[in-house]
Amino acid sequence: MNDFDRLAKAFDAYAVDFDDTVGDSEVVRSLRRRVYERVRRRCPSGGRILDINCGTGTDCVALSSMGYETTGIDLSPAMIVRARAKAAGRSRFEVLPFERASELGEGRFDLVLSNNSGLNCAMDLRPVLEEVHRVLRPGGWLVIVVMPPFSLWEMFAGLARFDSAYAFRRTRVSTANIEGHDVPLRYWGVRAIRTSADRRFEVARVRGLNVLSPSPNSHTFAGRTPGISRILGQIDRAVGCVPGVRNWGDQLLVELMRMDGVEGPSDRSPKVV
Repeated sequence: MNDFDRLAKAFDAYAVDFDDTVGDSEVVRSLRRRVYERVRRRCPSGGRILDINCGTGTDCVALSSMGYETTGIDLSPAMIVRARAKAAGRSRFEVLPFERASELGEGRFDLVLSNNSGLNCAMDLRPVLEEVHRVLRPGGWLVIVVMPPFSLWEMFAGLARFDSAYAFRRTRVSTANIEGHDVPLRYWGVRAIRTSADRRFEVARVRGLNVLSPSPNSHTFAGRTPGISRILGQIDRAVGCVPGVRNWGDQLLVELMRMDGVEGPSDRSPKVV
């Protein structure tokens, strides 16, 4: 059994409980809103969006309701079955790993999205970014959400319950157990993303998510302290852009622009921040 088959088997088993596990808490909804804000900023309504590792299609459905033409791919057939049922024809879905995204056609999309840390299952970002580069039009955008190698919230949450293994798990853990299947993980920091992007992409914007506010996994804290959680979320908006501090978030929101093939100056040219 190859790596694709192992991953597909794991996520097929996960598909039944995926939406319940990810949840629909205010923390999750807030994160999705922040991602959609950036998508709208980078791609006007009516644009063509490819959602790689789309899972059960939640982001595709939401973006299609905003006027986008959406396509989702995932290596799990069970995830795609659920995505098609959820979308009811409003989006197109294909069983396809992101390492083969270019099979959809070159220069076809205005923006590629990878949400929910799906790219942490990629051991090497370079071939993935090469595929994304192919499917994007010149000047198109890639918007990704990944888990970095350190999470301040995870550290404090783990130490608060005297669980040092959880507090520092990202420094050691290279696999995740999903429905009894070991799935390889790699945590991606800003420097590694820049290196992987090479000359194909320019990292235009980086924001740390849930630096101080509860992470999506912290249902108990967020549910018991909604007021404090909202205040911490507001602080996050301010500190999440600070170099260094932004690397402490539970996740990173990174925006990259496809660089070659851009003709002449444009107000869409990225300013690295």
